Amino acid sequence: MRRSNLLAGIIGQAKSSYIQSGLHSSMDRRHDLAAWQWLFIFDGIPDIPMIVLGLGFLFLPYYPHNTTFFCLNGWEKQRAKARIEEDGKVSKKIEFDALEI
Repeated sequence: MRRSNLLAGIIGQAKSSYIQSGLHSSMDRRHDLAAWQWLFIFDGIPDIPMIVLGLGFLFLPYYPHNTTFFCLNGWEKQRAKARIEEDGKVSKKIEFDALEI
């Protein structure tokens, strides 16, 4: 696993440098933007979905018994608890203490 991550990182960095070199040499002064500004745009485009997904995790409910999700009313929370119990899973509060690690 570590070898594949290392290899993917090396290949990704190698391809990225060629792409950035091509952007820097060919996109200078296109649409009145300097080449370094195009690099910021092209580097930032893949970040947009990651930011949206990252913000989505702030609003996802945890478990039905301790969710603070504002879109769920009382009936929906009770139904979610019942569905978890019907599936044979337990919905209980999980205590986590960073000092125990």
